[in-house]
Amino acid sequence: MPRLLRHFVPLFMILFVHFSSTASNWDVAFLAGPSGSDSFESSDEDDFKLDTKSGNHAAMVVNYLQRYKGSHRLQYELYVGQTDTDLTLKDLHTLDTQRYDMNIRYYHIGGTYELSEPDRAMIPFVGASLGMSQFDAESFDTENEFSMGFSGGFKWLYKESVGVRVDGRVFATFMDTNSAIFCSGGCIGAVQSDVWWQYQITAGLMARF
Repeated sequence: MPRLLRHFVPLFMILFVHFSSTASNWDVAFLAGPSGSDSFESSDEDDFKLDTKSGNHAAMVVNYLQRYKGSHRLQYELYVGQTDTDLTLKDLHTLDTQRYDMNIRYYHIGGTYELSEPDRAMIPFVGASLGMSQFDAESFDTENEFSMGFSGGFKWLYKESVGVRVDGRVFATFMDTNSAIFCSGGCIGAVQSDVWWQYQITAGLMARF
């Protein structure tokens, strides 16, 4: 189980027990699943190669009802997520390989549009968000960059208070072209485009209260 998710599960149980019988203005979901991303370029491609692998992602998503539009629901959203992955540095001359733990975190606010219908347990949704991406690689400086997120998926509710959320999400992190990254004395990484992409498909429990 991803490390971030271990802290969310007890909170989910407390929320469900205390609030499942009250008005349904809040959604809280705890999600986990695989993650993929663009690659980072080596800052010196003649001497070493830089790789990132697919990781495991965990997130907490909190939605609050803004208003109804017919039977549909407009919601505010707070999203906090973390991808656990590795940063691999390979020396092209000696073939030595070094691996560093790296956490990629997202702190976002935004909105969700639920396409809900009366007496239908399966609720599709789409959403968008803005916030910060944080790259925290072992032994290197932490990088904070502006990012946007786009999401879609569905919620399945059991007795209107607890259910499952399936969430597909894409993050676009904006960086200066040819900017350096992963620095500590010197920099080992570079970004060759204005946007770095990461995507996740996650699922987990949700409570509505």
